[in-house]
Amino acid sequence: MKIRFCFIFMSLVVSSLSFGQNSDSTLFKEIDQRLYDIWDYMSSHPDSFDTEVNKIMKDAKAIDYHSGVSQGWRYKAVKMLYAGELDSALHLADRALEIQVRHDDKSNAALTYNLMGIIYKKKTDYGKAISCFMNALKINQELDYLSSAGANYSNLCEIYRIQGKYEKAVETAKKGLLLNITDKDTFGICSSYNNLALSYQKLGKYDTAAEYLMKSLELERRLNRSNGVVQSYINIGNLYAEKGDYDLGLYYTKKALNQFDSVMDVESKAVGLLNLFDLYHHKGELDSAFKYGSNGLELTREIDYPDLEYDYLKIFTKYYSSKGNYKKALEHYRRSVQLRDSLDLVNDGVKIAEIQERTEAEIKKQALEEKQKSNFKFGFWIYSISFVFFLIINIITFKFKKNFLPLLIKKVTWFLTIFSFSGIIYHLVQYYFNTGLESNINFFLQLVIVTLTSVLFYTFAVRKSENK
Repeated sequence: MKIRFCFIFMSLVVSSLSFGQNSDSTLFKEIDQRLYDIWDYMSSHPDSFDTEVNKIMKDAKAIDYHSGVSQGWRYKAVKMLYAGELDSALHLADRALEIQVRHDDKSNAALTYNLMGIIYKKKTDYGKAISCFMNALKINQELDYLSSAGANYSNLCEIYRIQGKYEKAVETAKKGLLLNITDKDTFGICSSYNNLALSYQKLGKYDTAAEYLMKSLELERRLNRSNGVVQSYINIGNLYAEKGDYDLGLYYTKKALNQFDSVMDVESKAVGLLNLFDLYHHKGELDSAFKYGSNGLELTREIDYPDLEYDYLKIFTKYYSSKGNYKKALEHYRRSVQLRDSLDLVNDGVKIAEIQERTEAEIKKQALEEKQKSNFKFGFWIYSISFVFFLIINIITFKFKKNFLPLLIKKVTWFLTIFSFSGIIYHLVQYYFNTGLESNINFFLQLVIVTLTSVLFYTFAVRKSENK
């Protein structure tokens, strides 16, 4: 009797825990592979990218693969980020995060938090960017994803540097570097080297900065990564330019520019041309300065990069002053002020709007948590009260004679007592293991499991004990 009771009890717990598992692992892997391959469409099939992602999301929904659907939203958000549509990117990332939080998909949630941090950084809302990166870091540390955690530290370091918190930036970059080295993540190691160098440069420790930049350059060369080599050249050129060694600054920046067309994006090329413009102006070689400045400004306007255009206009103001053309200098100065004011107004508008309205992700997350707690409390107390009530009736009817009606009452109340106890177990499992009640079909299936378990328990335990 006791052994049979323990067996039935364990089967109830196992049935509750195992509910919701999906056997379509092959289909899941197929969706994951299609999602992995979709990155090619970002550049090679830009017009059909959304269509292809929509197909994948539709197939993922058909097999109830929540991770596939959420990744589809995140990929769309990345595309919007690349296109400069930051509000749209944030909205799509929020939709992905909502699904991931609801289904406790931690690894994908960490990626989405990191993406949202990048978007907020682009929007210059550094407080929310830090919050998103910290959420991603917490999850990656919990999952022991060292490389991903290192990337989160890298993003945090960049924001601290923008905010002027250079000591904190160095400390953060060192934490990231330690994780990169532990995980043998060469890309992350190079990124951390550059972060440390840029932070030390801001502190005026040029020799230490140069040491880390040379380490990064050496590793990029050994790995034969042209993109990384060019970025190292840019950083080294900037370092020497800031230090006042304009010849070395020009040398490394030109080495970078010679490879721009083959490996670097247009935005980075515009930055490199700006550096050469500034360096030649400092050296007093105004004709060369004008050539690089004109090409760079034209390119900057083509890619619609107003922050960089503002930097160009500031240097052009100094350039025309050096040439004695004060009319042109004043013209560029006025345009730079107008551009600066417009950028400040845009940033202030974004910040005010975000302060006044909490993000939809935060609201939905809190609403979901409250709903889960409410469902648990309601179901748990209903089943508990029912259990106590029917147990009391069983005790009262214990000595009933075996007439038809008393016997029927006793059997019904026995069954209802067991059913109520099964309900208590189910709600505890659902709450503490976060299995969720996302749809009516899920609730129906759980109800069937509890009912069948109660019938089995009653049939093999209670009824046989009464027959004895």
